[in-house]
Amino acid sequence: MSNLIKQIHDFLVLQSSLLVAFFRAYPDCRDLKFLLDFPRSGLIAVGDDEWHFFKHGSGLLFIRKKDGLEVDVRRAVGDYEIFDLNRIEQFLETSGQPTEFLEGEIKKAIKEGAVLVVDFDYRLLRLADQT
Repeated sequence: MSNLIKQIHDFLVLQSSLLVAFFRAYPDCRDLKFLLDFPRSGLIAVGDDEWHFFKHGSGLLFIRKKDGLEVDVRRAVGDYEIFDLNRIEQFLETSGQPTEFLEGEIKKAIKEGAVLVVDFDYRLLRLADQT
């Protein structure tokens, strides 16, 4: 597994954990397109970490309280396996990792079939089956 694919996988595991915790804390949130019934902000726990969340547009921004690590779920809130370049870039930047070659690496991963384009208009991506 390449370093990029591992970073994306780690991001997706964390994104999934955050969304599972969010929907457990707010089970009545059902409008996954416009998030009209979602709270504007709040606090959830994942493991030993507390995360602030903020609703914005059609997404949720999660910020880890202890160090400011960010996971921004901009679209497709109900699909835990979806990501986009901006989500990964923001995650890596707030974790102190370099991002200068990220776009080129993702384009290469798409050409190699390791990353799949799910929605061209919104630039939503998914990891290919890694089995």
